[in-house]
Amino acid sequence: MLTHAFYTPTLCPIQCYSMKNTLFIVLIILSSLSFGQELYPEVETLIADQKYSTAFNKLDSIDPENKDPSVVLLKTDLALNFFVQSIMHQVFAFKDLEEGEDLYERRSGLEGTYDARSFPILTQLVAQELSCLRHSIF
Repeated sequence: MLTHAFYTPTLCPIQCYSMKNTLFIVLIILSSLSFGQELYPEVETLIADQKYSTAFNKLDSIDPENKDPSVVLLKTDLALNFFVQSIMHQVFAFKDLEEGEDLYERRSGLEGTYDARSFPILTQLVAQELSCLRHSIF
């Protein structure tokens, strides 16, 4: 006589990790569609004028505790795309570029004084992803 145990399907850690990433990406896309340029035109103007340090400082004064998703998305965009130097993508250095200065030339090692800022959101996201990966491997 065969008996059947009740089977409750569970998600494996890799599926869970993929769903978390998918959800995170969808939330970012939705947030970027509904937030951003319309809310902070001054910051967008600063970025267009290559005043990256001033733009980051402005965003930090608007939301110093990183609780507003629209501000966090703009800070993340600045940190990932407009840094002059970074330390393990945990600390980012910004500079207000002058007319004719090139961001990529500054990144290539030109000496200078930069405004370095810790941006813990990126650190937390990387730590969370590494933790999830570690749990899915072991």
